[in-house]
Amino acid sequence: GGKKSQFIVVESPKARQLLGMRLAGRAPFNPNLQQGNGWRVLELTAQEASALRASGVGVYPNKRISVGPPPKPTTNIKAPRTSLYRDVHGASELQKEAGWDGTGVTLTIIDTGIGVHDSLMTPAKFDDVKTESPTDPQSDGHGHGTHCSGSSSARGELAAGGIRGMAPGATLQGVKVLDDRGSGSWADVMKGVEGA
Repeated sequence: GGKKSQFIVVESPKARQLLGMRLAGRAPFNPNLQQGNGWRVLELTAQEASALRASGVGVYPNKRISVGPPPKPTTNIKAPRTSLYRDVHGASELQKEAGWDGTGVTLTIIDTGIGVHDSLMTPAKFDDVKTESPTDPQSDGHGHGTHCSGSSSARGELAAGGIRGMAPGATLQGVKVLDDRGSGSWADVMKGVEGA
């Protein structure tokens, strides 16, 4: 008895001994009970979770997380073409000082996705944890992931009104782990990190 909640269980010999078939398989398949490389989401009562922890098994609540309301659009702001507004954190000067612009590095944005933007290159790879189809095109119905992508690696031409990020030479990857309301679970984020 007792109310059940979702918990992330770290797989181990002790966890397999105590949970048996509950850890080994699920029938029928429940897409909300995810698994990854060395962990599984199971529905447990608080008492079951406490007993597992007391036995040395890693058990963590599969909490919901959120990045909050969508960012306010910036495309309507009228700024001079050379404005620092479009040169994120003075990135151009920092790149000149360092003599490096991120070339050779792959940046993975694990967030709400990456939307299409003039100053962003199409991601070299895009994985969508939040939908069932791996062939869905890149998307970001929230905007937070696109904002983070721009801060990190926008490569727009400042003289033409584009936006420049901290590492415009980097290769961009996107992993959508939060939905278009900006919400998801720890298990979604863990799946995205593993995919990256």
